[in-house]
Amino acid sequence: MEFLFNDASKSLALANGIVRDFYPWLLPGRSLRVEQDFAHFYTPWVHLIHYRYRRFFEPVTHIPYSGSAVFRLAKAIPGEMTAEPVEFGAFSEREVDEAFEDSLRLVSPEMRPNVAAAKVMWFLHGGDPDHARHELRRMEQRGLRGGDLIKVRRRYLSREQA
Repeated sequence: MEFLFNDASKSLALANGIVRDFYPWLLPGRSLRVEQDFAHFYTPWVHLIHYRYRRFFEPVTHIPYSGSAVFRLAKAIPGEMTAEPVEFGAFSEREVDEAFEDSLRLVSPEMRPNVAAAKVMWFLHGGDPDHARHELRRMEQRGLRGGDLIKVRRRYLSREQA
């Protein structure tokens, strides 16, 4: 398969299924993978999955003013690797930080608040609202404001002191 346009990773289970069912068919040096929701707050697993497979994919571009990022498969992914699902408890705090820092570098400045919001959502989806509030404050202290960070604050953290 030379082209994988992924707009279906709306849950961690779906994202893991896409990796398991489609990544083995990608062709090194030829296949492009578009992650539609790379810069969208609700799908943080996209970043952890990308981080897990970062040594196999090279970034091509982030499509400006969109949530989409494009990657090329640089080398073959070992088959057994795609059978290992990403799970909330499978990453250390350091790995989560590294994954999102990597993703922040891959997108244009105007989309960085959306990636930052996805990091906040990683902790919310994982059942850790205290850590989510901490990450929201950290990202805002770094100057990341607007975009999806506003949505996350209002929709998910507004009832509590963020």
